[in-house]
Amino acid sequence: MHLEAETTMTQALLRRFMTYQFLRRRGSWQVNLFLMPSLLLLLLAVAAFTQSWDGVSIPLVVMLALMSVFVPLFPSLVARMSFRRAPADLLTQHFTFDDETFDVENNRSDRIQGTTHARYDGLVSAVETREDFFLYIQKHQAFLVAKADFRVGDPADLSKALADALGAKFRKVP
Repeated sequence: MHLEAETTMTQALLRRFMTYQFLRRRGSWQVNLFLMPSLLLLLLAVAAFTQSWDGVSIPLVVMLALMSVFVPLFPSLVARMSFRRAPADLLTQHFTFDDETFDVENNRSDRIQGTTHARYDGLVSAVETREDFFLYIQKHQAFLVAKADFRVGDPADLSKALADALGAKFRKVP
């Protein structure tokens, strides 16, 4: 197997990764923060329809409504802030995938910034989504490979190689 992909870090790709990172932490404070305002707003709506408004303040209702709207936008805001702090020249990563290993060449403004050589079984985990692969080298740090960026080979071949090498550490997410 020989596959090649060249991914330029875009705001959309970073947003998809940040959204996955945000939502994958089931039971964490982020998910609770994501769900609680919506659930409380739903309870307040039920209270409004049943005419039991005793003890409910208007500022609380307004705050919960605002949180219900803005908390789901958090991953997009983080991605946008990361891009504002990034240098003007975007990072491009050239990936070469072989049977048991992969290489990543980091380029910025057509200059090689560094090269990484790793084995699939050295990854902490890997995730395949509809549009991307996230190859985790640490718990919260990953190489992001867009499926649309494959120049040589098919993303399905990488999916099979990752599943074979990582077993339960490889997940497909709808």
